Amino acid sequence: MHSRGEGELVKRAKEGDEEAWKKLVRKYAPSIRLIAKKYFIPGVDFEDIVQEGMIGFLKAVRSFDHSKLAGFKPFMEMCVERQIISALRRATRRKDLPLQSKISLNSELGARDMDIDESLSLREALGGFYISLSDLEKSVLKEYLEGKSYFQIAQALGCSLKTVDNALQRVKRKLKKAMDSLSF
Repeated sequence: MHSRGEGELVKRAKEGDEEAWKKLVRKYAPSIRLIAKKYFIPGVDFEDIVQEGMIGFLKAVRSFDHSKLAGFKPFMEMCVERQIISALRRATRRKDLPLQSKISLNSELGARDMDIDESLSLREALGGFYISLSDLEKSVLKEYLEGKSYFQIAQALGCSLKTVDNALQRVKRKLKKAMDSLSF
């Protein structure tokens, strides 16, 4: 896809165009899985690493500016890699413990191929995910997506590290449920 057209697709997805979201997820989910395969995080399932990659993908879509950057794919890959590397650092530092207690995305259904279930709207699933979040979870997620550490989030919101970790675990469970409904 031409980088200009791809930038427009990302722009439409940011504006809530569900078809644009579907195309982006369909196109880049396999790339995210390939990037995730390059990493090993002790005590963490592969699907958890993929989930971190998906968070990086969401950040990429959210922050991509096609007028300033040449193409979405290199930017997306960089965001996915950085998100996974950040998770690796947190896990090995054992400072924030975000992944050690994380739920496994490799549910009893087992690993699945990354195809969208056409019968369910991506926008609906993600909208339902966001609506399901408490005010605290929304605040924690916003800070987390801005790249802040657990400590920085706790300071900004005036709560404990444990509160931040618990809120992010709930967010990730709810995101998993929304993504599961898409039949990846």
